[in-house]
Amino acid sequence: MTTTAKTLAPPRRASSGRQFLVLLMLMAGVQLWIVLGRTQLGERRQIVAAIMAAALAVAAWWVRPWRDAIVRIAERVANPAPRGRLLTAAVITIVSIAYLYFTARHQHRDFSPMLHDEYCYLIQSKMLASGHLWLPKHELSDFFETFHLITDRAYASKYGPGTAMFYAPAALLHLPMWVMPLVLSGLAVGLMYLLASELFDGSAGLLAALLLLSLGIFRRTSIMIMSQAPMLALALLAILAFVYWRRQRRAGWMILTGVCVGWGAITRPVDALCIAIPLALGVLFELRQSCNRGRVKFIGLGLIAVSPFLLLQLIYNKGVTGDFKKLPWNYYAQRYDPYDTMSRGPMDPSFRPMSDLPQVQRFFDEFTVPAYRDKIGRSRLDGLVDRASRTLAGPPLEEQEKARLIYGALPSPLLIALLPLGLLGLCARRRWVVWLALPLFMLVYASYTFFLSHYAVAIAPAVILNLLAGVEVARRTWPGLSQLIGWMLTAVIGALALTALPEVNAARRDQWFDAPLLRGVDKALAGIEHRPAIVLFKYDPERMIHEEPVFNTEAAWPDDAAVIRAHDLGDENARLFAYYAKRSPGRTVYRYDEREETLMYLGTVGELAGAAATTRPASGPAKRG
Repeated sequence: MTTTAKTLAPPRRASSGRQFLVLLMLMAGVQLWIVLGRTQLGERRQIVAAIMAAALAVAAWWVRPWRDAIVRIAERVANPAPRGRLLTAAVITIVSIAYLYFTARHQHRDFSPMLHDEYCYLIQSKMLASGHLWLPKHELSDFFETFHLITDRAYASKYGPGTAMFYAPAALLHLPMWVMPLVLSGLAVGLMYLLASELFDGSAGLLAALLLLSLGIFRRTSIMIMSQAPMLALALLAILAFVYWRRQRRAGWMILTGVCVGWGAITRPVDALCIAIPLALGVLFELRQSCNRGRVKFIGLGLIAVSPFLLLQLIYNKGVTGDFKKLPWNYYAQRYDPYDTMSRGPMDPSFRPMSDLPQVQRFFDEFTVPAYRDKIGRSRLDGLVDRASRTLAGPPLEEQEKARLIYGALPSPLLIALLPLGLLGLCARRRWVVWLALPLFMLVYASYTFFLSHYAVAIAPAVILNLLAGVEVARRTWPGLSQLIGWMLTAVIGALALTALPEVNAARRDQWFDAPLLRGVDKALAGIEHRPAIVLFKYDPERMIHEEPVFNTEAAWPDDAAVIRAHDLGDENARLFAYYAKRSPGRTVYRYDEREETLMYLGTVGELAGAAATTRPASGPAKRG
């Protein structure tokens, strides 16, 4: 953060009490870095770059011609005209989209879905694009049962429709689905610049945009068909609309705030709640001096803007679960994943997922149960510390691969030391409204069973603004050295951010894991000549639990896919052959062996149905073995 015209005026001397408090907060920051940052310094190149940046800042401050030139440039950057600020945000958005695309290509990242969630969002987007929130239960539901998809009562995603509403346009236009998270991520960087410019100045906005781009968790989700990119864009837009409403008191800004909060509530409900509570408090504080008519007007507008999204969720609840009050998420959890919860109740050793699929049972045993045991084995305080550490510093190094290092909502754990100092700069109402989401986020997720690194994407703006406030407090505490302190801290933070980019740091690769099974399946199925087809997948119990190929993402309804993916259920396959023989007898059938990675032709469904009928025991259909 650089020196603006305002700071060039004769500085007021800060009181010794304030200076003592600032030093105290810096010492608290060091302790916070030790606890939450695990005393990690970051990679060697980051430390070297930070030292060099600090030295250059000092040199620029001592050499008068350099200092004068930098001050002139800084004044223009820090105080753009309103139109210039919007133009800069637009340029940042476009450049960010291009950068996020090319850095993913440069890293040879996977643009195809990998996680269960991505496949589920894809299917849900296709449903919305076809005009459906959900579809009826399929006659062969057990063949299409898979992760995060409800198949026993309806054919629907367990997630709210908010994310799919963003991705449905890409499905309608037949665009690659990764285009939407890429555009939303680039937009988020532009909104980050605007927000920081409003709360601080233009130079802080540029630094904030760079910090967001420097986060591996952000770059990772920029091409993933997940809910993080939509939620981040909604959160930033909601906060920015509140800032503008506070200044202008226009009804449109309040409506936009409500729309973003409501949409967020059906996208990532927990994250939306953490952001909505501080915004609601901010609105109430702002309306204290208003007349009753003004209070009713703005509160009513906000609630009206939120209500369509909540109504949509209620309709979705009823259609999928049969109960307006029961979320599809809860319906799915009760049957397959009861430890995916905020509660800390004792484990029930008799519970098993209501699924015959071995991959579902294995996922429960190897992923869900250990995570829940870890949660209830910690005290609530230890759980809070763990979540705060993972939010700010990322996963412990022992949980990461050396070539895929990823930190949390900061490009380096060292920067945690400035966060307590930033609390002194959050007194302005517009700033604490943003920051308050951070402790709420940590408190809520301290009770949740899982915490994957990309969960912190939605709360990254609060962390970044907290850091910028720390720079401002340090600069204002010693006015005589304001330029030097501001330049040094800005240079150091900028250097740490730049060296967190994969282009200058070989230890950073933003892809979570490679998915050889999924990509092998995609390649094999793309080569199928005889279409339409069905591919039965023979499960390999030794494959990675996060890879699952049985998701029918080609179409909203499995039967409409050119290549239908289904589980190989042994003798039960006769039901599948009979079903499709009535509808498409010429449809070919293949078996994909996950262990051998081979695709074998079995015949047409008509042929297979006839063969199954002649060998079926007289007593009735064969039972699953």
